[in-house]
Amino acid sequence: MKSDNKIVYVTTNESWGGSEELWSRSAKGFIEKGYQVVYASKYKHNNITQLNGTHYLFKDRFKTSLIKRALNKLLPDCFKVEDVIAEMLKKEKPVLVILSQGNNIDKDDIMKCCRDLKIPYVTMTQLVTEFHFLSITAENLSKLQDDYLFAAANYFVSEKNLRLNNLMLALQPTNAEIINSPLIIKREEIPVYPLTSEVFKIGLIGRIECFHKGYDLLLQLAAMEKWKSRPVEFNVYGDGPHTNVLAENIALLGISNVKLKGYKKSIEIWADNHILFMPSRMEGMSLALIEAMYCKRAAVVTDVGDAARLIKNDFNGFVAETASVASLDHALENGWQQRHRWRQMGENASSYLTENYDAVNAAEHFNNKILHLLNNVIN
Repeated sequence: MKSDNKIVYVTTNESWGGSEELWSRSAKGFIEKGYQVVYASKYKHNNITQLNGTHYLFKDRFKTSLIKRALNKLLPDCFKVEDVIAEMLKKEKPVLVILSQGNNIDKDDIMKCCRDLKIPYVTMTQLVTEFHFLSITAENLSKLQDDYLFAAANYFVSEKNLRLNNLMLALQPTNAEIINSPLIIKREEIPVYPLTSEVFKIGLIGRIECFHKGYDLLLQLAAMEKWKSRPVEFNVYGDGPHTNVLAENIALLGISNVKLKGYKKSIEIWADNHILFMPSRMEGMSLALIEAMYCKRAAVVTDVGDAARLIKNDFNGFVAETASVASLDHALENGWQQRHRWRQMGENASSYLTENYDAVNAAEHFNNKILHLLNNVIN
């Protein structure tokens, strides 16, 4: 028998990041309402530990010993391989599974696992990109379609991502909708705009992974003589697998105005930087962008995900049509020529965000949607 007040959250991401904020805040909200909450993730993190509830790790989802794996190679099916997720769901018997996925192609087969166990589930998708067309085959298309069609609901943080998901999977679902990403900064924490007497400082925030975040494009831009010679700094905040790639290229290319700053809180970043730069090749709805706008900073972004839904050219920022050196240079040059307007454009960014995107109450609005499902659809 299912527990009527138990919800299981499963995140398929490999580490903690901005895309984990919504599900974790949602979980906290349901705990406060008296629900039992269980979490399953591939990693440990203090933000998960601080939540009340049971935590399962499934980095190695199909668990068996080295000896048993060796014997299975010699004698196929000699030992049954335990599915950590399936066993967890059988034990916990939740009324609902909330699956937070970093992309729309669930390689872990968790949705099918829920269907096999007849447990209702919803999806929360943070990113859809054209590159995942490479994962679509004649063999898996039908299964992927079922993943979404049989969900109680499918939530996407980006309108463009939802449209791309439907195109990629040849779907016209009636159970999909857009949700907002949450804001972490409090109004009283917003830092004042820094002085611009000597150097204009451009902040880049996020996991240092070149293909996703476009930091290789930053290197090519910053290597141009015009950007080397201008009173401008590109401050890169965060860490990731390509930190050393950036560091060694900065030295190799003789770039003195790209600084690797490591991790800092958003309020510290925006106390020292004048504008956000996001040369990303793919995004959903970037928390870094939302936070920058909330902190009254304009942004230079690529037209990926829903960035152009919030950033309007020459009003609160600048939009590069594509994630290419030429397009980004054009947008950044346009921004540079208007650098003395950045402060006013930051004010415009904050006002536009407040009027058009409710990030402050994003987790509460999401939970209200889940409560509606629990009260009117699932039970």
